[in-house]
Amino acid sequence: MSLAIDDPTPAAPECADDGTWLTCIECGETFAPFESVRYTCDECDGLLEVRYADPPTFEDFGDGAESEGPDRGVWRYREALPFDLGVTLPEGDTPLHRVPRVEEAVGVEALRIKHEGMNPTGSFKDRGMTVGVRVAKELGVGALACASTGNTSAALAAAHVPALSLAGRAGRHTGAATALAALVLAAAAAWAFRDRPAWALRVAVLAAAGPIAGYALLQAAGADPLAWALVEGGPAVFSTLGNASFLSAWCGIAAPLAAWGALEQRWARPWRALAGGLTAALLAAAAASGSLQGLAAGAVGLVALALAWWRGAPRSRGARGVVLAAGGAAVAVTVLRWAELATSASASLSSRLTHWQTAWRMAADRPLAGAGLEGFEGLAWRYEAPAAAAARGLERSLDSPHNLALAQLTSGGWPLLATWAALLALVALALASGWRRLDGERLLALGAVGGAWLAYLTQGAVSLDVAPLAALGAVAAGATLGLAAPESLREVALVRRWPAALAAAALAVALAVAAVAATLPLRADLAAGVAETAERQEASSEDAAAAAARARRLAPYEPSYASADGARRLAAGDAAGALAAYDAAVAADPHALAAHLSRARIAAATGQEATAGQAYRAAVTIAPHTPEVLAEAGEHFVRQGPRALGRALLERAADLGH
Repeated sequence: MSLAIDDPTPAAPECADDGTWLTCIECGETFAPFESVRYTCDECDGLLEVRYADPPTFEDFGDGAESEGPDRGVWRYREALPFDLGVTLPEGDTPLHRVPRVEEAVGVEALRIKHEGMNPTGSFKDRGMTVGVRVAKELGVGALACASTGNTSAALAAAHVPALSLAGRAGRHTGAATALAALVLAAAAAWAFRDRPAWALRVAVLAAAGPIAGYALLQAAGADPLAWALVEGGPAVFSTLGNASFLSAWCGIAAPLAAWGALEQRWARPWRALAGGLTAALLAAAAASGSLQGLAAGAVGLVALALAWWRGAPRSRGARGVVLAAGGAAVAVTVLRWAELATSASASLSSRLTHWQTAWRMAADRPLAGAGLEGFEGLAWRYEAPAAAAARGLERSLDSPHNLALAQLTSGGWPLLATWAALLALVALALASGWRRLDGERLLALGAVGGAWLAYLTQGAVSLDVAPLAALGAVAAGATLGLAAPESLREVALVRRWPAALAAAALAVALAVAAVAATLPLRADLAAGVAETAERQEASSEDAAAAAARARRLAPYEPSYASADGARRLAAGDAAGALAAYDAAVAADPHALAAHLSRARIAAATGQEATAGQAYRAAVTIAPHTPEVLAEAGEHFVRQGPRALGRALLERAADLGH
């Protein structure tokens, strides 16, 4: 389409919508702009272009006072676009740079080069993609795909970070690598339990549970010898277990597996005593963490084990008395501390309510594709209710749905949730079948692994699936399938048909890959912890910088390491280095709100108004219901312009109670 001022204004055809239509550049056929999904001309497959009966002029591209939305970048030209605002990070408004040497070489008085690498994905194609995605949404398109050599696909996928999806966020590591490793572990456990209870599982759990319980108690006593990065506030945690609640939950899930050894008649008495002591240590560690998750999960698992033992295992009067006494003591403690436990549980559930409501809104808007693995946190600001966002502010992000079912729904939509539910139903069917058919030691084994699986689901009802919990839950689910699935189901199971050597080789390869995936983020966490410790102890700044750089190098997909490095550099007075670090954080995750705000503040303080404005617009787009973000951005634009946008943002912040 020609933009020449003296071009004649075309007459609008009947298919025009508000003076706008599509025209084939080959044959001239016209089409309504939003009647259907149309890629090319229906008549000749020619390309289509937009035509206007009354084309906008440059005077129409004002400062955004007439409609809501950014006044710079692509959406500044909304008068020529089909909507006032689209899905945006935002795009456009990239800076112009003077290049004196090129000016001199070509003999031009003033030459500027536009830096399109400052677009969200580093590509100029972000400009067209933001409009195209908004049009697709208007047409009801549920999923988008493209053929690309790189730039277009990066622009289309800007709302999702593939590397982050694979590895997961720091302290969580709930990405695709964890999910795949869990499936492998479940298959291996099903194969190992296909004929008999595998004693190796008991030994492995006891060997792992001992050090973890001991380390947890050591941390509770304030004697942690290692410098782990604190993913969240509160007590120190065992690195990738994430926080005290996850540590507590792991101990609770492992408790019925440890107690299994204490009730196993074929074990020697010293080993049974050791297993019983370890069960007590696991529950003590869960209690010392200050979290109810482990105690609740452990109680569910131990009840399942006790029922299986009571129903099918040989026992003496003394053993029965011990079980009754333990159960009575647990009931007594629960009754005596009911008010305290109820208050704590109520506070925990109320804090989860915002997560669940936000997840439902996200799922309603993205029912088929979801937000992608690890996509919830970046989009949660947008889907959180305005009242909840105003009450919470910037104190803490919504990092996950805190419910396993909602996590599947927001990660992959209803198809992923249905698949996950089918797996759960399969394990539940095996558990019910085994309860009817098995007896003796096999029923006791089922009570242990089935109890661990139920404990895993209990903690998952109010939490998320960090790697150690996912691994333990997957082993329990697989063991339940292998031990108790109906014979007809086990006959068709793939794991039963594998030759032992092939299964062992596949397991070895899978575990090697999983070990690399697991230890890499663990090493990154430890490096970040060394940097934090060096900073707190006012040690050498070079040591802190080296440790921070190592964390970023090990996990370049994780924005928090780059952000922490930026904060450290800023404290040392290196504003340029800090800004570069926050740029890297934004590149790792375009939805990293804190990094955008830090970029904006540093850029504004150092006179880089274009960068500051771009960062504040991105922050407003990510968190449109958070008053602190709106107020800070509004104050900036009132001072630096455009004032109309600043006033609009301040008014919106005031409406939300700021």
